[in-house]
Amino acid sequence: MFGILTRVRFLLRCGLALASALTVLTALAAADAVDGGTKALLIAGYGHRCAAALHPSAENRATMASSVSPDFIILKPNGRLSDQGDLIDESLATSRGYRVTACTYRLRSFALSDPDTIVLTSELQMQAKLLGADDHQVTASQQSQDTWIRSSQVWVLRLIALSRVVVKVDGNVLQDLHS
Repeated sequence: MFGILTRVRFLLRCGLALASALTVLTALAAADAVDGGTKALLIAGYGHRCAAALHPSAENRATMASSVSPDFIILKPNGRLSDQGDLIDESLATSRGYRVTACTYRLRSFALSDPDTIVLTSELQMQAKLLGADDHQVTASQQSQDTWIRSSQVWVLRLIALSRVVVKVDGNVLQDLHS
């Protein structure tokens, strides 16, 4: 179980960068202040991260990196921080230990806090197979508040503040982190 625990902890760090063949992006309860074109661009940003994990080519990782700001930060429920380099490194390393089979993002409550900042809540549901370990099924879910900024007329993801991360292996809760 130690090997599985180590790999699943790795999955926790990489949950945002994992993808699936059936990525489903749903925007719900959108505020009128955020126009449809902008919403579509933000939704595409989440799709880039999924694509980079599903097909970890240099091109897909570069596309994922282009959708986050240079000073991008993930604030985890335990208070630890990750940056853009960590996100890319983890997506590459994860592709060697997991095969993602499903990934669903739900985007909720878009709010334009100023003309160049959008805050929304997102939920990720992901399923993966742990490779080399009797094909254990791993499921992960996370909830976060994400901040997008407009920089040089391009929307980029600046901050992901995770509020909850749950990981299960073969249906058993392995970790449940919440802030």
